[in-house]
Amino acid sequence: MIFSNHSWSALPNVNGLINTMTVYHDTIIVAGNIPFINDTLPADNMAYWTAEGWKTYGHFDGGLRKLKVIDDTLYAAGGFHSVDGVPMEGIVRRDGGHWEPVGQWNVNDLPVIIDFVKYNGSLVAIGILEYNNGRGISYLDNSDNTWKLLGPGFLGGSSSGHSLAVFQNELYVGGQIALATGNAGQDIMRWDGTAFHPVGNGVQRSYNDFNGFSDVRGLVVHNDLLFACGGFRFASGVPAGGVAIWDGVQWCAPGGDITQGNGYGEALAFVGDTLFVLCGQVADDTFVNHLARYSGTDFIHTCTPLGVEESTGLGAITGLQWMWTAAWKADISGIPQGQASFAICDTQGRVVLQGVARSDGANPVKLMLPTLATGMYIFNVGGHSVRFAVL
Repeated sequence: MIFSNHSWSALPNVNGLINTMTVYHDTIIVAGNIPFINDTLPADNMAYWTAEGWKTYGHFDGGLRKLKVIDDTLYAAGGFHSVDGVPMEGIVRRDGGHWEPVGQWNVNDLPVIIDFVKYNGSLVAIGILEYNNGRGISYLDNSDNTWKLLGPGFLGGSSSGHSLAVFQNELYVGGQIALATGNAGQDIMRWDGTAFHPVGNGVQRSYNDFNGFSDVRGLVVHNDLLFACGGFRFASGVPAGGVAIWDGVQWCAPGGDITQGNGYGEALAFVGDTLFVLCGQVADDTFVNHLARYSGTDFIHTCTPLGVEESTGLGAITGLQWMWTAAWKADISGIPQGQASFAICDTQGRVVLQGVARSDGANPVKLMLPTLATGMYIFNVGGHSVRFAVL
């Protein structure tokens, strides 16, 4: 399908599952588990579009997971043993009119690459990568053209990486990553060239839950911000319905929710300055059929607190009001232009949620509260408060 002038148009049939696509030298290329084109022509998992229709673009004996163009070179990765009849595994690059292997593998079984990126002059890949001393993430050592384990790899048998990005000269890794088994972060961590580090308090499906996975399945950098999507509903305690933003210091959320009906953010991308997210069937109580577009004018509505009750240019608060707009989200009116830390407490005074609210002074501040138990609560900001009930 091609999206142009606010409408979709169909291309001729590709039989199978398309996992990835890219544009290389003005040519659309798709890859995945694609046995045929137009029901009859063998595709062997990759095809490109021409004026005459789809054409095969190499013969891969296994499925493909990711296509990327790096330094004007086309790379393809997945789980395959050979390409065009020549033994090659995990990742290859296009050189002239043929495919070439990228590095040598010393893993215990067939490497299956899920994502890869260039970092500090070397390729880094994540996927099913089993070494004797670790697993899950590798870098290409350019000195001997061999793939090697990056750091300790992923710790814990259930932890795995699903997405990669380079942001502010550091490598970010998202996925199902358990803090409890010794990894540096919860579902996301960063590599500074020497060691892994946390990214704030990571992301969670439920508030302050550091035991269950929520997954970070997509990462993209735009306007010096790192956008993440997945199955999380909180980012370092801030309500974030499947999409969150890291600015290098704190997590922020754009508002809205793509996790309704147990939905996940599968991938995200920008077309110009418009954010598109591959997700479930419902977003913000609207049927979106697995693809949603963010329609707000400001991506950042709430952020993690950086200090104790800090504020920036916040004027006098008058007439603070709470209004439920759905079972899981609310508008708070009466907060003047600026930003200030807020806290939600139960009737015993215990803080159950906190963050930083940004107000334009004209519109209500929007909050998402998907996990509060039934009862009475108090919203506190700038020394003022308003009570509300969760029924």
